[in-house]
Amino acid sequence: VELGGPAKHLGNQGGCEEILICGGGEPFLHPQIMDMISHVKSTNFYCQVTTNFSNSITDERIDKLIELQTNQLIINTSAGTEETYCNTRKVKKSAWEKLVHNLTYASNKKKEVGSVNPEIVTKFILTRTNVHEIGEMIDLAVETGVDVITFKRFLSNSVYNGDNLKITKEQYDTSRLILKNKIREYEFKEIVDFNGMFNFNYISE
Repeated sequence: VELGGPAKHLGNQGGCEEILICGGGEPFLHPQIMDMISHVKSTNFYCQVTTNFSNSITDERIDKLIELQTNQLIINTSAGTEETYCNTRKVKKSAWEKLVHNLTYASNKKKEVGSVNPEIVTKFILTRTNVHEIGEMIDLAVETGVDVITFKRFLSNSVYNGDNLKITKEQYDTSRLILKNKIREYEFKEIVDFNGMFNFNYISE
Protein backbone atom coordinates (compact mmCIF):
# COMPACT_ATOMS: atom_id res chain seq x y z
CA VAL A 1 0.00 0.00 0.00
CA GLU A 2 1.37 3.40 -0.94
CA LEU A 3 2.22 5.36 2.21
CA GLY A 4 0.70 8.57 0.90
CA GLY A 5 -2.46 7.05 -0.53
CA PRO A 6 -4.92 7.34 2.40
CA ALA A 7 -3.98 10.92 3.30
CA LYS A 8 -4.16 12.06 -0.31
CA HIS A 9 -7.59 10.45 -0.63
CA LEU A 10 -8.88 12.18 2.51
CA GLY A 11 -7.55 15.51 1.28
CA ASN A 12 -9.25 15.11 -2.08
CA GLN A 13 -12.57 14.18 -0.46
CA GLY A 14 -12.63 17.32 1.68
CA GLY A 15 -14.00 17.75 5.20
CA CYS A 16 -11.07 16.07 6.97
CA GLU A 17 -8.73 18.49 8.70
CA GLU A 18 -6.83 16.45 11.28
CA ILE A 19 -4.89 13.19 11.34
CA LEU A 20 -4.44 11.63 14.79
CA ILE A 21 -1.75 8.99 15.14
CA CYS A 22 -2.56 7.06 18.30
CA GLY A 23 -3.82 3.84 19.87
CA GLY A 24 -2.71 0.23 19.70
CA GLY A 25 0.80 0.80 21.03
CA GLU A 26 3.67 3.28 20.75
CA PRO A 27 3.63 5.02 17.33
CA PHE A 28 7.36 5.77 17.36
CA LEU A 29 8.19 2.06 17.34
CA HIS A 30 6.90 1.89 13.76
CA PRO A 31 9.88 2.00 11.36
CA GLN A 32 8.10 4.47 9.04
CA ILE A 33 6.59 6.77 11.67
CA MET A 34 8.64 9.82 10.67
CA ASP A 35 7.72 9.27 7.02
CA MET A 36 4.06 9.09 8.04
CA ILE A 37 4.22 12.35 9.97
CA SER A 38 6.14 14.01 7.16
CA HIS A 39 3.49 12.99 4.65
CA VAL A 40 0.60 14.13 6.85
CA LYS A 41 2.20 17.55 7.16
CA SER A 42 3.01 17.72 3.45
CA THR A 43 -0.70 17.29 2.72
CA ASN A 44 -1.52 20.22 5.06
CA PHE A 45 -3.37 18.25 7.72
CA TYR A 46 -3.21 19.08 11.41
CA CYS A 47 -1.10 16.27 12.90
CA GLN A 48 -1.44 15.03 16.46
CA VAL A 49 0.57 12.10 17.84
CA THR A 50 0.02 10.26 21.14
CA THR A 51 3.23 8.84 22.59
CA ASN A 52 4.99 7.79 25.79
CA PHE A 53 7.86 10.04 24.59
CA SER A 54 10.49 7.83 26.17
CA ASN A 55 13.03 5.35 24.83
CA SER A 56 11.80 5.40 21.22
CA ILE A 57 12.42 9.16 20.98
CA THR A 58 15.83 10.65 20.17
CA ASP A 59 17.05 14.23 20.03
CA GLU A 60 17.22 13.86 16.24
CA ARG A 61 13.58 12.80 16.09
CA ILE A 62 12.53 15.75 18.24
CA ASP A 63 14.47 18.08 15.93
CA LYS A 64 12.63 16.56 12.97
CA LEU A 65 9.21 16.83 14.64
CA ILE A 66 9.87 20.55 15.13
CA GLU A 67 11.18 20.95 11.60
CA LEU A 68 8.05 19.24 10.20
CA GLN A 69 5.87 21.50 12.38
CA THR A 70 4.04 18.55 13.89
CA ASN A 71 1.12 20.29 15.57
CA GLN A 72 0.70 18.45 18.85
CA LEU A 73 2.27 15.68 20.91
CA ILE A 74 0.04 14.09 23.57
CA ILE A 75 2.46 12.51 26.04
CA ASN A 76 0.98 9.86 28.32
CA THR A 77 3.00 10.37 31.50
CA SER A 78 0.69 9.45 34.40
CA ALA A 79 3.28 9.79 37.17
CA GLY A 80 5.12 12.50 39.01
CA THR A 81 8.10 10.53 40.30
CA GLU A 82 10.52 7.95 39.00
CA GLU A 83 9.35 5.35 41.51
CA THR A 84 5.69 5.46 40.52
CA TYR A 85 6.46 5.73 36.81
CA CYS A 86 8.67 2.65 36.87
CA ASN A 87 6.44 0.62 39.17
CA THR A 88 3.19 1.24 37.30
CA ARG A 89 4.69 0.76 33.84
CA LYS A 90 7.10 -2.04 34.78
CA VAL A 91 10.02 -0.21 33.16
CA LYS A 92 13.59 0.57 34.16
CA LYS A 93 14.90 3.84 35.58
CA SER A 94 16.36 4.69 32.18
CA ALA A 95 12.84 5.05 30.72
CA TRP A 96 11.96 7.74 33.27
CA GLU A 97 15.26 9.53 32.72
CA LYS A 98 14.69 9.48 28.96
CA LEU A 99 11.18 10.90 29.37
CA VAL A 100 12.41 13.81 31.50
CA HIS A 101 15.29 14.47 29.08
CA ASN A 102 13.00 14.42 26.04
CA LEU A 103 10.43 16.76 27.61
CA THR A 104 13.14 19.23 28.58
CA TYR A 105 14.99 18.95 25.28
CA ALA A 106 11.81 19.49 23.24
CA SER A 107 10.83 22.57 25.23
CA ASN A 108 14.30 24.10 25.02
CA LYS A 109 14.72 23.30 21.33
CA LYS A 110 11.40 24.95 20.48
CA LYS A 111 12.55 28.11 22.23
CA GLU A 112 15.94 27.95 20.55
CA VAL A 113 14.46 27.86 17.04
CA GLY A 114 11.46 30.06 17.87
CA SER A 115 8.79 27.47 17.14
CA VAL A 116 5.42 27.03 18.83
CA ASN A 117 5.02 23.55 17.34
CA PRO A 118 4.70 20.87 18.36
CA GLU A 119 2.49 21.83 21.30
CA ILE A 120 3.68 19.59 24.15
CA VAL A 121 0.79 18.21 26.17
CA THR A 122 1.42 16.03 29.22
CA LYS A 123 -1.51 13.73 29.88
CA PHE A 124 -1.97 12.25 33.33
CA ILE A 125 -4.52 9.46 33.85
CA LEU A 126 -5.36 9.64 37.55
CA THR A 127 -5.66 6.25 39.25
CA ARG A 128 -5.66 5.01 42.82
CA THR A 129 -1.93 4.27 42.46
CA ASN A 130 -0.75 7.69 41.29
CA VAL A 131 -3.29 10.36 42.28
CA HIS A 132 -1.29 11.14 45.45
CA GLU A 133 1.39 12.56 43.12
CA ILE A 134 -0.79 15.16 41.43
CA GLY A 135 1.40 17.91 42.87
CA GLU A 136 4.57 16.24 41.61
CA MET A 137 2.94 15.73 38.21
CA ILE A 138 2.38 19.45 37.88
CA ASP A 139 5.90 20.21 39.11
CA LEU A 140 7.34 17.82 36.50
CA ALA A 141 5.39 19.46 33.68
CA VAL A 142 6.35 22.97 34.75
CA GLU A 143 10.02 22.14 35.33
CA THR A 144 10.34 20.53 31.90
CA GLY A 145 8.57 23.46 30.22
CA VAL A 146 5.59 21.74 28.61
CA ASP A 147 2.77 23.78 27.08
CA VAL A 148 -0.35 22.11 28.48
CA ILE A 149 -1.10 19.87 31.47
CA THR A 150 -4.14 17.60 31.31
CA PHE A 151 -5.72 15.31 33.89
CA LYS A 152 -8.32 12.63 33.43
CA ARG A 153 -9.78 10.31 36.03
CA PHE A 154 -9.42 6.63 35.13
CA LEU A 155 -12.75 5.17 34.03
CA SER A 156 -13.45 1.47 33.90
CA ASN A 157 -15.12 0.24 30.70
CA SER A 158 -15.27 -2.71 28.35
CA VAL A 159 -11.71 -2.01 27.19
CA TYR A 160 -10.07 -1.14 30.51
CA ASN A 161 -11.71 -3.17 33.26
CA GLY A 162 -10.16 -2.03 36.51
CA ASP A 163 -12.55 -0.83 39.20
CA ASN A 164 -9.67 -1.25 41.65
CA LEU A 165 -7.85 1.59 39.85
CA LYS A 166 -10.62 4.18 40.12
CA ILE A 167 -9.79 6.91 42.63
CA THR A 168 -11.85 7.14 45.80
CA LYS A 169 -13.97 10.10 46.87
CA GLU A 170 -11.41 10.90 49.57
CA GLN A 171 -8.54 10.81 47.05
CA TYR A 172 -10.50 13.00 44.66
CA ASP A 173 -11.20 15.64 47.31
CA THR A 174 -7.56 15.65 48.45
CA SER A 175 -6.23 15.92 44.91
CA ARG A 176 -8.58 18.83 44.17
CA LEU A 177 -7.14 20.73 47.12
CA ILE A 178 -3.56 20.08 45.99
CA LEU A 179 -4.53 21.09 42.47
CA LYS A 180 -6.09 24.33 43.68
CA ASN A 181 -2.90 25.25 45.56
CA LYS A 182 -0.70 24.43 42.55
CA ILE A 183 -2.86 26.56 40.26
CA ARG A 184 -2.34 29.46 42.63
CA GLU A 185 1.40 28.77 42.97
CA TYR A 186 2.05 28.69 39.23
CA GLU A 187 -0.64 31.23 38.27
CA PHE A 188 -2.25 28.88 35.79
CA LYS A 189 -5.09 29.90 33.55
CA GLU A 190 -7.90 27.36 33.40
CA ILE A 191 -9.13 26.32 29.94
CA VAL A 192 -11.94 24.05 28.82
CA ASP A 193 -10.99 20.98 26.82
CA PHE A 194 -12.81 20.91 23.49
CA ASN A 195 -14.18 17.38 23.86
CA GLY A 196 -14.96 17.43 27.57
CA MET A 197 -12.93 14.29 28.25
CA PHE A 198 -10.58 15.81 30.76
CA ASN A 199 -11.62 16.74 34.28
CA PHE A 200 -8.90 19.37 34.48
CA ASN A 201 -6.91 21.07 31.76
CA TYR A 202 -4.59 23.95 32.54
CA ILE A 203 -2.13 26.12 30.67
CA SER A 204 0.26 28.74 31.98
CA GLU A 205 0.86 32.02 30.18
